[in-house]
Amino acid sequence: MSMYKLIIRSEAESDLKEAYEWYQNSVSGLGDEFMRCVDARFSPIIRSPEIFQIVYKDLRRCILRRFPYQIFFKID
Repeated sequence: MSMYKLIIRSEAESDLKEAYEWYQNSVSGLGDEFMRCVDARFSPIIRSPEIFQIVYKDLRRCILRRFPYQIFFKID
């Protein structure tokens, strides 16, 4: 089984930081829970990116379970 390298673009990092801060300011600890959910979804993306649906050309989508966010990615 090959492992892929995950590269997070600066725009995505900014989005994650903004969402983290919003959740953390809404309910103490919720920002941390949000980041745990994001991290948990990174693992299957790295291990088996092909299992995720192609939504446009070569762009794939991974949906977060608890929060209304999606991770969009490409396999290079």
